[in-house]
Amino acid sequence: MAWPASLRDRPRSRIAEVLAVSLVALFVGGCGGLTEPSKSSVSGPTGGSAIAAHLTPKECSSEESSASSTNESSAGGRELRRCEFVLPGHQAFNCNMASLQKSTPTGAEVEHSKACVPVVRVPTAPAAVAAAIARARACFAGEGLAVHGGSVPPEGHGPGGPEGELITGGALIAFYADPHVAKQAEAAVLREAHRLSTTIDRHDAVTVFWLVRRPPPELGGRVERCAFK
Repeated sequence: MAWPASLRDRPRSRIAEVLAVSLVALFVGGCGGLTEPSKSSVSGPTGGSAIAAHLTPKECSSEESSASSTNESSAGGRELRRCEFVLPGHQAFNCNMASLQKSTPTGAEVEHSKACVPVVRVPTAPAAVAAAIARARACFAGEGLAVHGGSVPPEGHGPGGPEGELITGGALIAFYADPHVAKQAEAAVLREAHRLSTTIDRHDAVTVFWLVRRPPPELGGRVERCAFK
């Protein structure tokens, strides 16, 4: 699960939005239905008006293509220009502008054009966060606890959001870039926990947000020992 990119311009915790989606997934699909986070849990508008709106490229690049004829060879080949467009739902496409033949296409044109291909980004996290997630995963496995989640891609969280998330034992565990970022997010996370009559626990750059009101002491101890390892 990832933090909503639609709220990226406001540097605060996204735990409230994630919690709502997490609870629905837990009660409707069960813990086994949760998968590796790869995009925002809250998508932007994807209705007809949004898809019909004209898009401007996020970024473009040019390169010289291979010459296809003797004349082009003497002229040094053709310049191939590619641009990246981001749809309202945050899916990015890389387009061959010569084939697309429109500088400001609509979302529908980008989505259905053979000149455009989806951009696939692999979730990454800072080395320290990735190591903390790996340690916690191994510990949970040793405790016999099923765990879901992993790194959150850069486009999946705003400034101040966690770089990784795990769900296990009735808790959502957020891994931040460093203790300072986690502390800044703590006030907003704590307010949401109080609203839902749950609790949080934080140690350094890791915050445990309990999804149940009163976790059994034995389970709580196992979860926190691994999360804060």
